[in-house]
Amino acid sequence: AFLRRQANFKVQFNCQLQQLSVFASEETDVGSSGWRLQTNHGELLRTRLVLANGTGLTALVPTAHLPLNQVRGQVSHVKAPALAVLSTVLCHQGYITPADQQEHCVGATFDRSRTTAVELAEDNQQNLDLVNTVLQQPGWFADASVVSAKAGVRVTVPDHLPLAGELNACLWLLGGLG
Repeated sequence: AFLRRQANFKVQFNCQLQQLSVFASEETDVGSSGWRLQTNHGELLRTRLVLANGTGLTALVPTAHLPLNQVRGQVSHVKAPALAVLSTVLCHQGYITPADQQEHCVGATFDRSRTTAVELAEDNQQNLDLVNTVLQQPGWFADASVVSAKAGVRVTVPDHLPLAGELNACLWLLGGLG
């Protein structure tokens, strides 16, 4: 909310970045150099830019040198009546969330061999098996059944720390949060 009140700040949602390049001040009427963005909304010129575009970071020239990996993962939405009283996230080698509309989120797989967000039945079973293995077949999870799933691709960094800060002149980055 604070940033939105700033005169020089603009958010562009649902904007698909297709190409990013530098422009010089003499090329435009902007008055200074900056970044030329080719997007599904047309060309945008920005003197300052924050890239926070997930897996899209792996396809851009300014971020190509970074050690970014795409990793597919899947969470399972589970009904487990005996677990209905859970009020905090349980973390183990995975996690289980409190219920939202009587469904818990159990996850998540971590698959470096796939880079498409396809939902797989074997990943649902892997999520259930992980809970049962790590938590030693808890009785409160015995009646758990998968009702749906969500798969996605996230960007990771070898040291598992996020990338945040200024990458170069007037270009900031927030990524590698997976």
